[in-house]
Amino acid sequence: MVEKSTPSSGTASGTGVDKGRHGVAGSLETAMEHQRAGRLGEAAAICHDIVQRYPDHVGALNVLGLVEVQNGQPLQAMTHFAKALVGDPTNSALYANMGLALGAIGRRDEAIETFEKAIHLRADYREAHHNVSVLLRDAGRLGDAERHARQSIALAPDLPDTHSVLGTILEAAGRTAEALAEYRTTVMLAPNHVPGLTHLGTLLGDLDQPEEAVEHLQRAVTLQPRAAQARLRLVETLRRLGRGQDAETVLWGAPRELSCRAVTVSL
Repeated sequence: MVEKSTPSSGTASGTGVDKGRHGVAGSLETAMEHQRAGRLGEAAAICHDIVQRYPDHVGALNVLGLVEVQNGQPLQAMTHFAKALVGDPTNSALYANMGLALGAIGRRDEAIETFEKAIHLRADYREAHHNVSVLLRDAGRLGDAERHARQSIALAPDLPDTHSVLGTILEAAGRTAEALAEYRTTVMLAPNHVPGLTHLGTLLGDLDQPEEAVEHLQRAVTLQPRAAQARLRLVETLRRLGRGQDAETVLWGAPRELSCRAVTVSL
């Protein structure tokens, strides 16, 4: 289950705008609202207009970069972020968003270094702590990953995403009881959190608690029918319980693009 990365759109918005440009601020705020709402075309059109008039406008370049990240074009995003960093080389949000783009193209070590620059500039940068913890976990640097995940949680204890990530870090380190507690916290804070439900159900199944595992995995599949990992583990767990007919129903109820994979893995 892929954990969600968190972009930062607002922190860079006003940087680089002198008093003669104050009339642009309303347009930029509108563009940021469009970007956050997923209206990427509208956001890009406004920011291109700003950049045409003010080529070094850091806020507009930042939003253009975020739009490209959301459009699946991280290389183009990096161009915008790099240009913005020339104008504001101490802007933590720009480093964090550059880190997202680097991570998206698989340049993990550079992404980690870039997130760490963001955190150096702003120690309480929750999103950067969260995102770098995922990269560090995937790099096998579990101690560093745990440290950043816990810092993110300390800054925002009630947000479920980082509890889920911390659970995966602890599970990878073999600290099963602690991982289970983090997954339970995740679904307590957000009962519809599909990654948390999937991690919790999977671990419960591994711990030979299949009845409760089924409950969480079934909920994950109901909420997100294309959640392949949850569906496959649900099928496996139902079969362990001797509920073969239920397992087949879950298997063949998958969206068409998942069915072949599910059948292949289950053989």
